[in-house]
Amino acid sequence: MFRNHQPADLIAQLATRAQTDVGAPLAWLESHLNDKALLSALEQARPDDAFVLALRGYRCLVAGNLPAAAADLASLQRQSDGLKLLPLLQGLFQAAVQKPQKALSCLVQAVNQHPRSLFVWQKLLQTSLVTGHIEQGLHWYASAIGRTCWTDTARFSLMEYGSALCDQAFAFDRAVAIRREALALRLQMPLLPAVAAPAFVAAQAGQALADIVNQLEGQGLRPFPTAGTLLGWQRDGQILPHDKDIDLALLPPDDLTAARLLLASQPRYQPVPLALKSLTCLCLYDQQCRCTIDLLQFWSGDAGKLCYGWLLPGKHRPHSRIQYFDPFTLVRDNWQGRDYWRPDDPDHYLTQLYGDWRTPDAAFDSCAGIANLSRLTAVTQALAYNRLIACYCRGQGEKARAICAALQRHGDTHPVLARLLAASPIAAASRSHKGRQLAEE
Repeated sequence: MFRNHQPADLIAQLATRAQTDVGAPLAWLESHLNDKALLSALEQARPDDAFVLALRGYRCLVAGNLPAAAADLASLQRQSDGLKLLPLLQGLFQAAVQKPQKALSCLVQAVNQHPRSLFVWQKLLQTSLVTGHIEQGLHWYASAIGRTCWTDTARFSLMEYGSALCDQAFAFDRAVAIRREALALRLQMPLLPAVAAPAFVAAQAGQALADIVNQLEGQGLRPFPTAGTLLGWQRDGQILPHDKDIDLALLPPDDLTAARLLLASQPRYQPVPLALKSLTCLCLYDQQCRCTIDLLQFWSGDAGKLCYGWLLPGKHRPHSRIQYFDPFTLVRDNWQGRDYWRPDDPDHYLTQLYGDWRTPDAAFDSCAGIANLSRLTAVTQALAYNRLIACYCRGQGEKARAICAALQRHGDTHPVLARLLAASPIAAASRSHKGRQLAEE
């Protein structure tokens, strides 16, 4: 956006852009917090310049330096020409100090002041999502998406927030409809270069697994590896190097509540917000090993089956996402010098999850492609479309095709899926994906 990064005129370029879109300079600043030209420009600019105060205050806010941000905003408030950016910055500051009502009030004022600024609308929707003001957020999304000033890229961005708000409202049919429209829109845009998966260090993940199992077993619980972690153990004898997290489960009578209470008292483990609230899944980030850990709760289902998945608060089980397993017991077994619990028949257990689990499948997806999924409920469909869009946008063609095929296998005949499968960039990306190593989730 701002190609000339010379300190002498960078502030002027940003200020000029703010005349047409007040949020554009702040959006640029978010991704250039440590840009040397920006830092030099802010140091050399007049300290009493309102726009400089706004940029400096927002940079401090994003960097987490709230006292400095508060000081800059106080100075900005005394500037008559600082009123253009003040409601937006005040709203973001109030959100950062966890005052959601004040934050939303300021951000509503900001969108009324700058109704054509995508950045301002994004911050309002994002804040309503993070603070749990879902119904208000859906109302604001309808107002935003109904405007005729947006480019396709802007509309696509707004739809991401709209569908996420629908997820939180458990309005999954509406979330699916928005994501289908977003996918159709995205298919009209150029395909971006493939994005590398986040770094996953198997050795650190192995240490994270051993440490959290020690913690839970110390309280009398019996956590056992499941999904990709069990697959790596049984097929390769190691943590899968291209996995993305550690998967553990608890079998009745062990209860997830006890694990929550134990781990909540330890700063090492930070809760990770899930796309959906679930009664039977706990997601944590191990700050010491830099690894995500999913802990799932089994329960007794119908016809003697054992189940795990996502039970949604206040929703009947048919509306949740559930996987069914034949009954099993746990036995102790040694893996990498330590004893762990595991299902007594891991072959049968993994076959229920993956089908042919001994053959690596680089395109496997754990959302709609899992073998023992009860049925394609609306929540599963909404999550599958979300992942499908993400894979397409990252250039992960083979995986996008696999999700399309899984949705179609479950009876989803929407034409946007056929359009995606026929898209030449996806076909090309799929060919380039051949030969990559397994990345089960």
